[in-house]
Amino acid sequence: MGIGIVAGLFAAFCLTHLMQGLIYGVGTADPQTFLGVILLLVLIGFIANYLPAHRAMNINPTLALREE
Repeated sequence: MGIGIVAGLFAAFCLTHLMQGLIYGVGTADPQTFLGVILLLVLIGFIANYLPAHRAMNINPTLALREE
């Protein structure tokens, strides 16, 4: 996950000049925005992995195998 964050930050900093015309009121290299997006994506990834794993932990494996 850390490699993806570093690669994403590198690509974001490299492509900021393309987005300057579309962003109003925020600097193209605003650290708060970058940190906020990283935290949001980590939170979404955690929720996307936690919810199915939590549901799977509540299933009895013996019963699940018998039903198939």
